[in-house]
Amino acid sequence: MICMISLAAVATVMLVPDEVSAASVPYIVEGFVTDSGGSPVLGAVVTVTMRHSGGGSTTHDFTTITGGYYGISFTKDEWNVGDHFDVVATKASYQAENLNNLAEAGAYKRVDLQFGPAIPEFGSIVGLFVAGSAVACVAMIVLRRKS
Repeated sequence: MICMISLAAVATVMLVPDEVSAASVPYIVEGFVTDSGGSPVLGAVVTVTMRHSGGGSTTHDFTTITGGYYGISFTKDEWNVGDHFDVVATKASYQAENLNNLAEAGAYKRVDLQFGPAIPEFGSIVGLFVAGSAVACVAMIVLRRKS
C-alpha cells in the first residue's frame, strides 16, 4: 500500500508543468507609442531585448504602424519564464523606455510608451541661440562686477 501511494505521488509530481523551465509558447510584447500629447507616433522603431536569466539576450525590432502600434513575438526557444526584457522606442531625437519587465507564464505583456516633450539640442538654431544668450549674460555680469 505504501509503495502504491509513493508511486502515485511521484507520477503526480512528474505531470505538473515546470513553469521555471523553457517556455512552451511564443512570448508576445505589444503596445502603442504616443507623443507627449497622447497622439500616436507612426514610424518609431521599437526594440525589445529579452535578457535571459542564464546569460545572453535576444533582440527584435518593429517599426510602429497605424495608431502607433507595435507587436514583437519571441519564439518559445527565445524566452523562459523569469527572463527580463527591456522595451525602447526611438524616433529622431526622441526616446522612451520601459526597462526590466518580467517575462511571466502568461506569455503576453502590453507595454505602452510615451515620448516626453522636445528638448532643444545645442546643434539646432534654437539651441545655439539659447547657449549664445547664456554666454552673453554671464559675460555682462562679469564685466559689470569688474567696473
